[in-house]
Amino acid sequence: MAGILKVDKYQDFNGNDIMTSDGAGNITLSTAMNTAVAAGSNNTPAFQYYNNGGAAQSIPNGTWTEVTVNTTPLFDTNSLYNSSTNRFTPNVAGKYYFYGQIYMSGGLSAGFNSILITKNSTVTLNSTSELGFVTRIADGDTALQVSGILSMNGTTDYVSVYINQQAGVSKNIGGSGGTSLGFFGGYKLIGV
Repeated sequence: MAGILKVDKYQDFNGNDIMTSDGAGNITLSTAMNTAVAAGSNNTPAFQYYNNGGAAQSIPNGTWTEVTVNTTPLFDTNSLYNSSTNRFTPNVAGKYYFYGQIYMSGGLSAGFNSILITKNSTVTLNSTSELGFVTRIADGDTALQVSGILSMNGTTDYVSVYINQQAGVSKNIGGSGGTSLGFFGGYKLIGV
């Protein structure tokens, strides 16, 4: 059997209003409740930057190199991505989902080829401060992709993308148009 509960005001145990109703179907949240809902109801800060056909970046053989060609914004809700360093420094602590892709025309050899998203430029290959993807590709155009979750402190932590390729020679990334060729993005997760 279903029941109906009719009230015009909800309060906490200390008598503070949480929400009120005017009887005509309009519900008003208290200022404290509005602030709490607004703070936890969206996935911001969020960003995505890509290489739009600007300058290519030369990646040396066998060296971890920070990617610096994703300088065009698709979106940046809080203007927290530094397009001169290609680093994102969120001003809100929490867990963030990050993703990235690097495209290399002409492919890579069947050696160790990897993309990482690192926190605070620490490349350890064995850490909770980085997300990584490794592949071995014999030839052809190559797209390395990575995604995952990192905890950020909201003050000094920053993330950026690194690549290591072992084609035997330096290879270029960037320099071609389109968001699908190379990009880096992320957003704050809610509820965790």
